[in-house]
Amino acid sequence: MKSRPLFWYIFIGTVFITLSLIWALTFFFYTELKDFYFQEERQNLLRSAKILHEEASQSFCSGKDSGLDNLFERIGQRTSVRITLLNPNGKVIADSESIAGRINSHKNSPEIKEAISGKEGWAIRYSTTLDRDMLYVAIPIRCTALGPTDHLSGAKGVLRLSVPLASLEDKLFSFQAKIFLGIVLALLFAVVIAFLVSRWISWPLQEIKTMAMEFAKGNLDQRFGQRDRGPVSQEILSLKNSLIHMARQLQKRFGQLQQQKNQLELVFASMKEAVIVVDRDGKIKSINSAASSLFNIGPDYYIGMSIFSAIRNLDMQRHLKQVFATWQDREEEIVFSLEQDYSKKRYFYVRTVVLKNQHGVATGVLLVMDDLTRMKRLESIRRDFVSNVSHELKTPITSIKGYVETLLDGAFQDAEHADEFLRVIAKQAKHLEAIVEDLLCLSRIEIEADGPRISMESQDICPILRAAIDTCRLRAKEKDITIECECKSPLKLEINARLLEQALTNLIINAVKYSRRGKKIIVMAKKTTAPGSTSQAIISVQDFGVGISSEHRDRIFERFYRVDKARSRKLGGTGLGLAIVKHIAQLHGGRVGLKSRPGKGSTFFIYLPIKG
Repeated sequence: MKSRPLFWYIFIGTVFITLSLIWALTFFFYTELKDFYFQEERQNLLRSAKILHEEASQSFCSGKDSGLDNLFERIGQRTSVRITLLNPNGKVIADSESIAGRINSHKNSPEIKEAISGKEGWAIRYSTTLDRDMLYVAIPIRCTALGPTDHLSGAKGVLRLSVPLASLEDKLFSFQAKIFLGIVLALLFAVVIAFLVSRWISWPLQEIKTMAMEFAKGNLDQRFGQRDRGPVSQEILSLKNSLIHMARQLQKRFGQLQQQKNQLELVFASMKEAVIVVDRDGKIKSINSAASSLFNIGPDYYIGMSIFSAIRNLDMQRHLKQVFATWQDREEEIVFSLEQDYSKKRYFYVRTVVLKNQHGVATGVLLVMDDLTRMKRLESIRRDFVSNVSHELKTPITSIKGYVETLLDGAFQDAEHADEFLRVIAKQAKHLEAIVEDLLCLSRIEIEADGPRISMESQDICPILRAAIDTCRLRAKEKDITIECECKSPLKLEINARLLEQALTNLIINAVKYSRRGKKIIVMAKKTTAPGSTSQAIISVQDFGVGISSEHRDRIFERFYRVDKARSRKLGGTGLGLAIVKHIAQLHGGRVGLKSRPGKGSTFFIYLPIKG
């Protein structure tokens, strides 16, 4: 159905109602006026008939009616009224417009019948004599002292007056023209009034419509009705105020929803877990930065992509297919190979939750991937640590236990063997003591790192390097190894001298152990500028020993990790020296590093920040 503006409905309706009302009133008043006009004309004819009655009755009753034709003719010419005198049989005796003898009998005419019966009669009918519509009025003529209106039967004659209706209609036509002009003026006035009324009613509604459309577009902060164009109805004003109030409430609710949305997006973006929202058709609707980083592609690239195309992992695709097939929540651990080196595995605990609408119909799924790789790695380190600690402690304990049992079984009586066994027991006990001491040292460093900050002082590190070298010089001399120191004083840092000296001692001893006889070790400290314009000191210990292959470099600073276990035990290491170095560097806000080539030697680095 075709719709039109409310203005046109009001305008056309108002004009139609006004026109109908004007037409009805005009028809009613015109009908009443016409009846009134004919009534007045009939009364005028009756009054004229009564005036002529006396003269006509005298001539008629005295038998001197021969001169009535002339009389009636003179009067008729002056008044434009036809005057006729008839006897009781309806025969015309005298007439103002025709010869009496040529006129047919009017005995059956209704007005004549009324007059013969003694009443005043009238009628409107067509005159065959004059060939026109006429208004007739007839009164009885009696040859007595009674007046013409007295009711007595047996009238001696009838006096009839008539006028043509054409003259009456001409007068009414003139009046009709005036009425038509009045109707036109009234209609124009009604159109103007209808237009103004329609505008008066429709413009606030149009403004309300504009408000509603702007609200639908989300422009809830628009200001309407700042300048009134005129008076409005209470209902429309109330509706307008209700819309404005509704818009303010919606704006407030939308603000709250936007704030909640921003908070959720912030939480969504800052989650460490990879989160992906997928619709019912398997298309990605949303993805957070963690998931985007996981697959190394921008988030916008994924929107609208199939989840099966985005994640090319057979176990993951099987997981998702089962969820889409059953629409049931599912969770499991899945291994990914996301690196270019597919030997490096990443472990994820995948939880897939089905999203449903208010009717309980599934609309998609929420995929949460929790990276367990670091946890797995830490778990592996823990297992290796427990295994290594157990093995490291078990080896000297087993040796001590075996030699003690041998001595108790009688070897103690053999002085030569007893002395040798006791020296082995002492060596293993010393090794066991070294392991325990390094474990306690490492534990103290971790406690100090987790607790209050250790005391730090601004000191020149060059004397500390020399002190560590002096501590290790005797052991280096046994292998004919020289230790060179390159450090230009002053090089001041915020350090704990005791711990830094211990870290350097561990690095130098480690370099002595794995250096070939007759080689040298270079201990160096220098100031440099790191990326980001941050000043730092680099302490390095370089040896020219066996070196370390690439597969061991990432784990070389782990506790009890050994590149060559048999060689390390032969050299008497505890497997904790480099781990202690790493923790001491971290305690100073620094880090460790390594460069090595198998067969060429290794260089260990300690990077410490320079504050101020």
